[in-house]
Amino acid sequence: MGTGINKRQMTKDLVIFQKAAFDNACYALSLWQDQTARLVRCFLEKAPWFAEDGKEIIAEWVMRYKQNRGAFKAYADANYRKAIAYCGEPEGAAKQENKNENRA
Repeated sequence: MGTGINKRQMTKDLVIFQKAAFDNACYALSLWQDQTARLVRCFLEKAPWFAEDGKEIIAEWVMRYKQNRGAFKAYADANYRKAIAYCGEPEGAAKQENKNENRA
């Protein structure tokens, strides 16, 4: 419209910035969780009074945290990719795609 501001590009840049912030936060959280897991493992190795069943439960708990942390990150990355791809489409592409889906 002649304003010189490309709203779609601004939105895409904002999403990319948010993804970078999210990636940094996830990385920091991962480091913190991994360090905490190492500390807990060292503590449990030196605690003879702690039951073996309890140690196994905590080890499984740590493993599940790592798995779910990775799954959450993958899910978020996939949705950031979708948002970035959506922002990169030309103005009429999304409307045309919806029309084609409705015909099928």
